[in-house]
Amino acid sequence: MNEKTMSMFKIIFGNDDLQRINVISNNEVSVDLHGLGTRASLTLVNNVINLNRGKCELSIIHGFHHGTALKDMINRRFTNHRIIGMKPVEGNPGVTVLECAAAN
Repeated sequence: MNEKTMSMFKIIFGNDDLQRINVISNNEVSVDLHGLGTRASLTLVNNVINLNRGKCELSIIHGFHHGTALKDMINRRFTNHRIIGMKPVEGNPGVTVLECAAAN
């Protein structure tokens, strides 16, 4: 992820959302959805995917101990035309990794 994308994140997202986003490398980002509802989670994840124009792996930290609504939303109902793959993290059922293609 480049400087331009980070600048866009700072313009689009409020401080609460920015604290949920962790840029690990140019092509690796994580988003922590703990405490959010399904609608807010859907909006946040879609915005992160759409603002990051490059190919990336997006780790979605949705948890599983306090219910599976967020996990189910990501794994069963969430769609974005840039998602080319989805996989659980082995040994951690509270995280799903989305593989996102670069934007055209």
